[in-house]
Amino acid sequence: MSSFIIDPSTMHNVIRAICSPMRFSLPGRLVLGFDVDKSESWDAIGRVLYAMNVEAVTSRYKDMKRDEFYNGSDYRFPKIPRMLTLKDKVECYKALQCFLYQCSEGRVPETETFKEIAGFEVQLAQAIVSSLPEYNAAPWG
Repeated sequence: MSSFIIDPSTMHNVIRAICSPMRFSLPGRLVLGFDVDKSESWDAIGRVLYAMNVEAVTSRYKDMKRDEFYNGSDYRFPKIPRMLTLKDKVECYKALQCFLYQCSEGRVPETETFKEIAGFEVQLAQAIVSSLPEYNAAPWG
C-alpha cells in the first residue's frame, strides 16, 4: 500500500463532506471539537486532518521527515462547505475515501480523529444511496 499527502482541492472536498450545512442542521455541531457553523473551524479542521495525513505518510515511509511534506499549517478553506447536487456528494465521498485510505498507515486508524472522520464516510454513503430514485422505488419490508 502506498500513501501520499492529499492536495488542497481534495481536502476542500473532505471539508465539504464533513461540514456541509445541508447534511446537518444542528446548531453548534462539533467536528473534532470545532463548531462547524464557524468558518474559522473549517480551516482548523483542515489543518488537523493534514497533520493526521502527514502522521500516516511518515509512518509508512520512515526514512522521510515530516518537514519534507506539505503539512497544511497554512490551509484555508475557500468557500462555504456545501454539497448541492448528487455529483457534489459523490465527489466529496470519493475525496473522503481517498483521504481515509491515505491515512490508513501506522497507528493513525486507531486514533479518535480517524474514527470520527471515518464515521462521515458511512453517513455520506447512506445520504447518497437514500437520495437515489432506485432506492425510493425499492420495496420496504
